Amino acid sequence: HMHWSPDGKWIAYLSNATGEFEIYIAKADRTGKPIPLTSGTNTYIFDIKWSPDSKKIAFSDKEMNLKYIDIDTKKITTIAHSKLWEMRDFNWAPDSKWIAYVKQNNSHLRQIFLYSLAKKTTTTVTTKWFNSYNPSFSPDGKYLVFASQRTFDPIYSETEWNTAYIDMSKIYLIPLLKT
Repeated sequence: HMHWSPDGKWIAYLSNATGEFEIYIAKADRTGKPIPLTSGTNTYIFDIKWSPDSKKIAFSDKEMNLKYIDIDTKKITTIAHSKLWEMRDFNWAPDSKWIAYVKQNNSHLRQIFLYSLAKKTTTTVTTKWFNSYNPSFSPDGKYLVFASQRTFDPIYSETEWNTAYIDMSKIYLIPLLKT
């Protein structure tokens, strides 16, 4: 897959031209040679997402890491590592200063976290008691919107006397404070 930068100047993609999957960028107007951003990667890279300012790319890998790379310096920063599963559910804030991501906890439930690029700190957003996923920022960056399975309204079978939970997921909104 090719991913256009938000400013329309670059295309990011994965290539195994060197024998390992690496992230490359190429000018959208097809001038110049493709530029490798990563090298020596010994794992499979999954999702790649441009920051809104077109200066960074976040990506996840098969080793269950979530990282971002600075386009100018090619410096890679690890945001989070999971011991349980890949982290493929993440999004950039509109100001490119935060990344919201989902990580499975020890109970195998998904939690949402916020990572500050400036402070290199992580804040837990959702409780460990419910599945939460698909975090996305509002266009103005003032709210984090996500889905969560926390509606427990069982129905009962009249023949088997079993319970079933349906329509557990709802959409939630959290106001974000300026820091």
